[in-house]
Amino acid sequence: MKFSPPFVRSLLEFFAVAIQIILYSCSVYPAGMFHRKSKYGIPVFLCRHPRVQAYLREVLWNPSVEEWLQDGLVERVVVAILSVGNYDDVIARYSI
Repeated sequence: MKFSPPFVRSLLEFFAVAIQIILYSCSVYPAGMFHRKSKYGIPVFLCRHPRVQAYLREVLWNPSVEEWLQDGLVERVVVAILSVGNYDDVIARYSI
């Protein structure tokens, strides 16, 4: 199944918001790095740190990712929170 570019852009925006909600809820970064905003009619906390925003843009708005989504090749997006001292230690895992 093929998906339209506007649908894929909306999906990528949703993934970006969902990932930031996870980062906030898991206290990955200090609460002061987030600001409250309304998305999809609900209040959410979005990270304002430029490096976090740049990382999300690099990972999500990647031509390969957009192509995979358009072609229906993505089954799920997984966000894993890893231990700072040991990247093999998965603290939490979320499927979006």
